[in-house]
Amino acid sequence: MKRENSAGGMKGSLAVEASLVLSFTMVLLGAMIFCTFYVHDRAALQAMVCEIASAGSNGLTAKERQQTADRLGRGITEERFLGSRGLGGTAQAGEEKAEASWSGSFPVPGLAMKFFSGNRLELSASWSSPASNPAREIRNIRGLADLVGEALG
Repeated sequence: MKRENSAGGMKGSLAVEASLVLSFTMVLLGAMIFCTFYVHDRAALQAMVCEIASAGSNGLTAKERQQTADRLGRGITEERFLGSRGLGGTAQAGEEKAEASWSGSFPVPGLAMKFFSGNRLELSASWSSPASNPAREIRNIRGLADLVGEALG
């Protein structure tokens, strides 16, 4: 179907224009889907690392804290992500704090991405949480209560 342009009498084809618009729309849609997958994987990795560090900070002994952090760290697998690969990291829980750090890469196709980032975007997340020691805190509170009781009594 041909149409006339009122400005200069030029003729164009609607099918050619539509194919150009559709091609551009499909490229943008694909880019948006890849960006959404990347953002999802970054958020999921950060959430998992925060969970590992906070769960690793709750325990009576450093050994229990480390066991909890290791158990949750094994749960970070590539099946839980939409495209990230090569995930690896560490989880350490000690007497004072628990730390978790993970990284991986997200593959992105395309010639431009090959030039700028080697066809991959890096993912990394880390978190640390102070280790809670409830027994020590309870002893401190009870000791303070005893001191106050003796001073007032």
